[in-house]
Amino acid sequence: MKKALILGDSNTWGYDPRGYFQRYDLTYKDYLNDLVAGWMFFEDSLNGRLLRDVKDETYDLASIDLFCIMLGSNDLMHYYDVDQIVSFMHDLIDSIDTDKVMILCPPIIQIDGFKEESIRLNEAYKK
Repeated sequence: MKKALILGDSNTWGYDPRGYFQRYDLTYKDYLNDLVAGWMFFEDSLNGRLLRDVKDETYDLASIDLFCIMLGSNDLMHYYDVDQIVSFMHDLIDSIDTDKVMILCPPIIQIDGFKEESIRLNEAYKK
């Protein structure tokens, strides 16, 4: 069975905004494990995680077949612009075997002032 690690923030962790530090019963990882045959998904997620804070970290991916990164929402909320966030992402993936990396676009932030930037970030990630 192939293994995938998802590096993420509260979206990956399954933060439920209806309660203080509550988690949904089923998380992103759980859905993937149910839907994708032949793969086992693991998570390294943290509420409030910034891409800026992990861009220089190293990850031992010897036993991982795919490294998924779903970060950037919190960076936008901390007023980093899209170009800076994309640069942080490049810093992180430059030190990784890029054949193993998948960038996942975070959900659109539905808050005034962030929605447009959130859409721009997702478009930049697709390039």
